[in-house]
Amino acid sequence: MKFQFIYTFFALSLGAYLFMGSGTGAGANQSIDLTGSPLGGGVFCSFCHSGGNFSPSLSVQVLDNGTAVTAYEPGKTYTLRVAVTAGAGSPLRYGFMAVALAGATNQSAGTFGTPPTGIRKTTISNREYVEHNTPSLANTFTIDWTAPAAGTGDVRFYSAGNATNNNNGSSGDSAVRLTSPLTLTEMTTSNLPTTELFRQLSAWPNPVSDELNLRIVTANSGLYKMDVLDAQGNRVRSEQVQLAAGENNLRRDWNDSAPGVYFVQFSDGEGLATLRILKQ
Repeated sequence: MKFQFIYTFFALSLGAYLFMGSGTGAGANQSIDLTGSPLGGGVFCSFCHSGGNFSPSLSVQVLDNGTAVTAYEPGKTYTLRVAVTAGAGSPLRYGFMAVALAGATNQSAGTFGTPPTGIRKTTISNREYVEHNTPSLANTFTIDWTAPAAGTGDVRFYSAGNATNNNNGSSGDSAVRLTSPLTLTEMTTSNLPTTELFRQLSAWPNPVSDELNLRIVTANSGLYKMDVLDAQGNRVRSEQVQLAAGENNLRRDWNDSAPGVYFVQFSDGEGLATLRILKQ
């Protein structure tokens, strides 16, 4: 009997703790992923909010000038749109949470823009999330999203939403999540294929710990721009390199770089060549 009381008290306390922050965003207040993604073990808003009869549905789209896309252009800015639509009843407030992930280890993909009123960005385990920061009268949430660097591959959007009765409690609410993530494939960004920009582009060792060697074979001599981008598409290094026709060997120090995925990108103003590097 005593153990049952302790367990019940713990469960009620946990529920109250989660609710106190969920009205203004569980991510920022409790640092938990409630999008239904693998990072949160599939948990979403129903972990706390339940008992409602609103039967909501969830729509997640990435828009390019108002048109939904299924593929992204690296580095381009789009609009993420999340809509929570009630199938029954009349909810008084809405909320949401979303994250964009890529790769086998579910790293953040791209970056979210400046949040509009009612939305905020938060970081959990080095991954960027967006969520409501106050219960919303509107059932639709939009925010800019800039796609990651070339070579990232598929980007998966996980999201969950909530339709509530605004009774300052977690009862009588209805939560919903995507049954499968919205997946965007990566579009080719090069105007020229890599094999035409360079005859060969390789790096070793890869993964790299201290020093990276690059081998470039090109048909044409000239000045090339070399950028290093992180997994979110942020430029962390940039330089101009003069390459001769034929084989070129470059050596760069990576000792100060944080562990993670990077992309070495060369451009001659007409085409791109990109190489994925793993820093360990």
